[in-house]
Amino acid sequence: EQFEVNVFGLLRATQAFLPWIRPTRGRIVNISSITGLATPPFLGPYSASKFAVEAISDALRRELQQFGCRVVVLEPGPIATPIWEKNLQRKGSLLAELSPKLQELYGRELLHFQRGVEKSARDAVPVERVVTVIEKALTSANPRTRYVVGNRALPAAMALGVILASSSGVLAQFNRNADGWGGTSSRNNSDPKSGVCIYED
Repeated sequence: EQFEVNVFGLLRATQAFLPWIRPTRGRIVNISSITGLATPPFLGPYSASKFAVEAISDALRRELQQFGCRVVVLEPGPIATPIWEKNLQRKGSLLAELSPKLQELYGRELLHFQRGVEKSARDAVPVERVVTVIEKALTSANPRTRYVVGNRALPAAMALGVILASSSGVLAQFNRNADGWGGTSSRNNSDPKSGVCIYED
């Protein structure tokens, strides 16, 4: 189900509109997540779907470059939507649904995970913040390759930036071609040498 909505639906919509996007030098803006950069425990299927969005977007960017089309990825952190309320409502029943053996194996980690969900819900940024960045990605004359949105998204993006910055060869070439990562902890950081713009609270 995660892949049906997050990946296959995205692909079908993209394929349907490509005949109009190519000749008009159009633009594609895909919504990924910081979980498409680093995978938290117990969110493997969702995170895998967002990693897929990242890979598809990177491939499309290169495939459509010859037509003058742009492909942009948004990577939000926790956003204030009903998903948090739904997760918190299930908090009491989650462990109860597990067998005694699974509770013994994963109970402590699940409790820690639930506390993380509660903190994410408290730290979530308003949806309007993401809408503003989507508008910028759609209308900017020179959009970034990626936009990281939200205060809790920043550490994940910076951590990955450190990893890529310490690499060489192909990854370094990607960075020079604005397909890599960069950024610091400023409120609205745009590095002209990288493909990233980071928005934080």
